[in-house]
Amino acid sequence: MSGKIEQIAITSIEIGTRIRGLGRHQVEVLKETIARQGILQPVTIRRQRGGNRPFRLISGWHRIAAAEALGHQEVPAVVADVTAAQAGLMEVDENLGQGQMFPIDKAALVAARLSHWQAIHPARRGGDRKSAEARKSKVPSWHFDIPEQNQGFTSDKKIRAAAEQVAADFGEATAAAVGLSRRHVYRLLAIHRRLRPNIHELIYSTPPKIYTSINQLYRLSKETPDIQALVLAACRDKQLTTVSAGVRVAMGRAVPRPDPMMRFETLWASMTRKQRAKVLARLKPEFLEWEKNPNKAGLEVVVDNDAPLEDDTPRDDDGVQG
Repeated sequence: MSGKIEQIAITSIEIGTRIRGLGRHQVEVLKETIARQGILQPVTIRRQRGGNRPFRLISGWHRIAAAEALGHQEVPAVVADVTAAQAGLMEVDENLGQGQMFPIDKAALVAARLSHWQAIHPARRGGDRKSAEARKSKVPSWHFDIPEQNQGFTSDKKIRAAAEQVAADFGEATAAAVGLSRRHVYRLLAIHRRLRPNIHELIYSTPPKIYTSINQLYRLSKETPDIQALVLAACRDKQLTTVSAGVRVAMGRAVPRPDPMMRFETLWASMTRKQRAKVLARLKPEFLEWEKNPNKAGLEVVVDNDAPLEDDTPRDDDGVQG
């Protein structure tokens, strides 16, 4: 990729179909920055043949949108000498490196990264140290199909060895490029392949501890599609915070007791300011009584002033931000 920065007319850059939509809030923030300091980071583009415009965007859509909104005719750009697959990989990596993202969205990006990566790196025969490590990690071979590249492999065993090699190489490359562990890469691919788009809306109707967790969604991906829908409905209706609890309910086993605190937090989050004020007014006499005599109220009040405040950042069960 050339390091030379050129001033390129916005009208000569074709945006094309993007992986993610344009974030209006992000554009507004960039407009303020560009108005004060200009475009600090050039966009990345590539030359194309047969398109409506001579250049095609790789990364920097928000910067172009903000500059265009401010009336700029040109933007600083680096013209990359890359293939379509390499350009797709660069776009995916830029998106994976941006801020907060829910596991479902991240899984789709990792799957797109695998598609571009396999186009750049043809499958090789397995058998080296990395493929042995992949076998030791028990990576399911269906994570890493070898589409249109297995003609040279004469047996299922060799095809699986090639898939294990892809698993090891792709996991290592992705971990280095975007900061995900190989374990998370494999789990995100499983989530993307096994959780069909028609249940995504149902996933987001469950408590946040499920739809913000890579581990919970990976557990869900192990079930068949019909069971997945039943599990999600159970988690939504009973405000269950783990997929395992939802499986028990869906399979007709003992119903776990709902977490009262979780139910209260869910209700509180759905209340208006007036409703919250009414709740606090009703509870105020009890708060005052507890403050005067906690032992008489049968409660032990513990306040940890050093405890960190929780935020709403999506995380998985290992504390990794999504």
